Amino acid sequence: MNGGKWIQPAKRLALNLRDNFTCVYCLKNLHGADPRDVTLEHLVCRVDGGTNHESNLVTACRSCNSKRQDLPLSKFASIETRQMIRRNCKRNLAKYLKLAKAYFADQVS
Repeated sequence: MNGGKWIQPAKRLALNLRDNFTCVYCLKNLHGADPRDVTLEHLVCRVDGGTNHESNLVTACRSCNSKRQDLPLSKFASIETRQMIRRNCKRNLAKYLKLAKAYFADQVS
């Protein structure tokens, strides 16, 4: 997982778990990827009013995250991809966050 300081590690892991460690754009399996290649992408850019809320964050490979830049989602992702993203973002993050927090608690003990 990318070590960005803007989001807590447990939430980052929970989002990656929610998205099955798969890039939402190209569907690349990121389970064995270099952690630097597993990124979180803002659906609505922060400069455009987007937040760090889980409904605005998705798992993306570094390549897709870089390619999208500041393009609107409608110009970058197909209708099918946007539907999948909506389904993922509607999933309750609580169970994934519980698992992620347990993982990090186990790492400390």
